[in-house]
Amino acid sequence: MKTASEIRDEVKALTEIKPKVRRYSTFGDDNWAAIDRQIEALVDEWVDGNAYDALDEGDISPHEFDAACEAIAWADDVYEEYEEDGEIVDRPSLSWKSLVQ
Repeated sequence: MKTASEIRDEVKALTEIKPKVRRYSTFGDDNWAAIDRQIEALVDEWVDGNAYDALDEGDISPHEFDAACEAIAWADDVYEEYEEDGEIVDRPSLSWKSLVQ
């Protein structure tokens, strides 16, 4: 599990990167809403069930669901890091870097 300090740092990083990220994906998904869900999931200490409930109730889009699950996995230390453009992506805020305008 991530510490409260690590979570605060990631929320700060997500908040800072949000206005730099392209607002909509090429598929019309709202990237800013997805980042907001990641922040919400971290701040409110969501578990997978919270994300599934929100999706089932129509409160979030599939894109937001995926983003929330990514944040939950990171907070639970089960995030699958990967390499993108030669850099290691090991937290949700870094996964948005390729969409920075």
